[in-house]
Amino acid sequence: MPLRSDLTNPLAGGGILGIPATGMTHDGITDVDPTQLLDPDDNLVHFLHLHLPGLMLGTSDHPRLGKTVTVADVASLAQAALTPKAPASWPVLQRASHPPWDTPEHAVRRWHALDRPHRTR
Repeated sequence: MPLRSDLTNPLAGGGILGIPATGMTHDGITDVDPTQLLDPDDNLVHFLHLHLPGLMLGTSDHPRLGKTVTVADVASLAQAALTPKAPASWPVLQRASHPPWDTPEHAVRRWHALDRPHRTR
């Protein structure tokens, strides 16, 4: 993701956002459709940030999973495949000392269970 290296200069050259995802890679499966995070509702984004401050969402290509939704914070990275492995079953790769996909997965479930609350509620 290109970022301006100097916020005071709108013409400054871009930098690259690097995520230092360390730790062992964990393979997993989710039943939460990751396509919900492709173009999420602003209220969902706010709800996600309440659960995981500093959350970054994006897309990427993975050699084994294909197109993925990428969920990252300062020290973790998770990639969920956009193509299900089986009905309602998407593969997830996580790299960190803690499982980074679990928090957004729980937050998305909770957001739907609470009837998709608006951020002012």
